[in-house]
Amino acid sequence: MARIFGHILSRTDLLRQVGDISQIGGVREVRLQGGKEDGVRALEFRTGTGLEFDVLADRAMDISRCTYKGASLAWRSGAGDQHPSFYSARGAEWLWTFQGGLFATCGLAQAGAPNTDAGEDLGVHGRIGATAATELCAREWWDGEDYILQASGKIREGRLFGYNLLLERTISTRIGSSTIRVNDKVTNEGFEPAPHMILYHVNAGFPVLSPESRVYAPSLECLPRDNDAEVEADRWMEMLPPTAGFAERVYAHKMQPDEDGFVSVTMVNPDFQGRPFGMRLRYSHTTLPWFNQWKMLGQGAYVCGLEPANCQTLGRSAERRAGRLVELEPWEEREYELEISVIDGDEEFRSAREAASLEGA
Repeated sequence: MARIFGHILSRTDLLRQVGDISQIGGVREVRLQGGKEDGVRALEFRTGTGLEFDVLADRAMDISRCTYKGASLAWRSGAGDQHPSFYSARGAEWLWTFQGGLFATCGLAQAGAPNTDAGEDLGVHGRIGATAATELCAREWWDGEDYILQASGKIREGRLFGYNLLLERTISTRIGSSTIRVNDKVTNEGFEPAPHMILYHVNAGFPVLSPESRVYAPSLECLPRDNDAEVEADRWMEMLPPTAGFAERVYAHKMQPDEDGFVSVTMVNPDFQGRPFGMRLRYSHTTLPWFNQWKMLGQGAYVCGLEPANCQTLGRSAERRAGRLVELEPWEEREYELEISVIDGDEEFRSAREAASLEGA
């Protein structure tokens, strides 16, 4: 059953009122044109609730634009959506092609700061986010009373005399839903152990982000990354107005999962057009034991990154030294689950806040 325009409609009730389901929502394959985004394959999703988002098939199937009833959930960088041919793996040059968006995938063998590990020079956040998907498939179908919208594909990070990691990604939602589900599987298809780092760079922006906004999370311990993050570290959950000269503050959180092994994190603007508005993340703690928070409240760079991960953000060499680096044996697999839901109104806000509290964990 789908809730559309305030009414709960059965499959029959809905189909009586439309000539084609695209009147309500669906998935449309498009190709971007002009400038640096020229030629990028994308999938446009609409769920009929006001949730609309774009999956960039040529950028690891990451989600860039995401709006709900016309309001953006995500921060967008000045780089915009770009073709992967503009990507550079050197140092911090990843930033030149970082679109922001609802989420950007970092990995699969490096995430975090530039570093050198095992003789390999590694740039910011790895290569996977600038890799195109193969075997791309967009599907729509009825599953009983639910109309499912889904995209899937494979994204490979591999080279001669190196590792061969395969990401199989499925992004799904349904008509009448305001939740996006991401199901990933990473497999080491090489014949030697391979380092594996993955971080989901979820980027909350205006109007979800405001001076009054707050992050609710079952954080057991908050670890500042550096001296900049030590400033007001005990107020990691609070935001500020866009601030000139703001130095980014990055925290690594140890979270308390719920009885099902999941963690819920909510970020809400308590008074957007007279109602709470924001997003809730829910992810599997088993394979994503760290939660990194990027608090970047500058002018133009006004964003709060909510980042479930299997690592911290100092890079692969630091993970290795700390004994945290994940290595996959040949043909070993890891699966990841992430949900992003819209918070719209008091009832949804209360429910999400309770799920994100230590008391509710």
